[in-house]
Amino acid sequence: ADRYARLALVSIKENSSHRTWDRLREMYRLTNQYSDYAKIQDLREEIQRVMPRAKGQGLGPGLGPAGKSVRI
Repeated sequence: ADRYARLALVSIKENSSHRTWDRLREMYRLTNQYSDYAKIQDLREEIQRVMPRAKGQGLGPGLGPAGKSVRI
């Protein structure tokens, strides 16, 4: 999963579709339970850097700072 998420991060510059952003948000959310692993921490930080942010939100629409769902 880490490898595929990183491939998506590399290609996001070429393809910034909503579907790709949604998948990365979902990957961020799903990796929360594994965030004690250094490799996953790095992945989550990289996802955070590239994701567009909504006003006052964490990772864009629907995700707060800890990758947990929030109501918009």
